[in-house]
Amino acid sequence: MKRQDRMAARARVWLPAQLEEGPQLTRQLFDRAEAAGISRHALCRIQQELGVRTARRGGKWWWYGEAHANLFPLKKQEKTSTTITAPLTELFIVDFTVPGGVRILKLPPMTMKIS
Repeated sequence: MKRQDRMAARARVWLPAQLEEGPQLTRQLFDRAEAAGISRHALCRIQQELGVRTARRGGKWWWYGEAHANLFPLKKQEKTSTTITAPLTELFIVDFTVPGGVRILKLPPMTMKIS
């Protein structure tokens, strides 16, 4: 077994055990992993594999597991509406063959079929 594979196997066991206690500061987690013989690179690969989440709070990065996700609520994104509420009645087409370069087409009323 390659050294890299052995390190990844250790990280798969080590990381969940560390996160059972609760969210951990990334820097401290890296220091403890190094002391346990696990590289940052291996830890980051295993973090993605195991679905360990990261969040920035108070200017510091934290790693946490699913059990502690409630401590790091996701920011709500603003709801942006991209739907058209009014029916389209005109369509502007760029056409350089007409004076002004824009042709306006009147559209027939649209009907929706629900099947």
